[in-house]
Amino acid sequence: MRTSFHYQGVQYAAKPGAVTCTTQLYHVLRHDKLLPDDLIWDDLEKFWKSQGDGAFFVGDPPTDRAGYFKNYSLSVGTSVTNWAPNKRSKTITVNEANRRNLKSNGWVSLSMGNRLIPTGARAPLSSLAIEGVLDAGRRHRYLDGKGKIRLGMKDKAQLRNSISLSPAALIRRLADDIHSEVPDIKFNYFAMHSSCWDLLRKMKEEFTRVDPKDLHCQASPTRKVKASTFLLNASTKVVTDFLESGRGHVIKDAASKKVTAGEVRRIVYMGDDGWGLDNLMKQLKLNKAPGVEEECRMQ
Repeated sequence: MRTSFHYQGVQYAAKPGAVTCTTQLYHVLRHDKLLPDDLIWDDLEKFWKSQGDGAFFVGDPPTDRAGYFKNYSLSVGTSVTNWAPNKRSKTITVNEANRRNLKSNGWVSLSMGNRLIPTGARAPLSSLAIEGVLDAGRRHRYLDGKGKIRLGMKDKAQLRNSISLSPAALIRRLADDIHSEVPDIKFNYFAMHSSCWDLLRKMKEEFTRVDPKDLHCQASPTRKVKASTFLLNASTKVVTDFLESGRGHVIKDAASKKVTAGEVRRIVYMGDDGWGLDNLMKQLKLNKAPGVEEECRMQ
């Protein structure tokens, strides 16, 4: 159940791109020190850490306003040649390779979870097969959504540890690795997307109040404010209000709650398949289960 929740959640959050754009904006506000140090978006930072910088930035995270815009443009699929000083054509050049991808975490859990789904013939689960899953799971932790090694992780990704364990110890190692992946794969990507989407809707409402002439230049007798500054200030206000209202740790709070048997004893299910597992298995038999190696495109 956890692996399906995670895999489908990543796909759900990746396609609209709201989580990616919001993470880029949060980086801008943090780097430019527009948010108070004690105002932290816990849920987004956990999501960002689990995905790595490669899911949001082309190269190193940008550090100035020109870089912020360039990174966003590249991350949605434009080519770096659009910034060439001798470029004459006004046509935007596209480079699909620049588009950012989210990745599915918990490789070991996903691999073993797929073996529980009846999808046809498969190789026996031998000691050699388990060793391969464990080694692939270790290497996968250092890859980004495109299957490339994350910045600064090359040495760790290429390091190959020989796994020479008895069958009993190998099963124990497998169980330990699956257990260690639980925090990542139980993260609620559905809620993360909803939070980001709600924030972007609030920003849209704030921007519609802006006088169009302010987008060119907001002038005063002593200074001029660039449009980028004007919009960043508006964004800062929306994000600050959003986080001060407690929306920055919704997923964290929900994950820490414990449900007792007494709280659910009065719940009445229609039928004898409360989790819908029978129907789920029917659907899985009709449709091939998703493989963990598939890419999850942002757009």
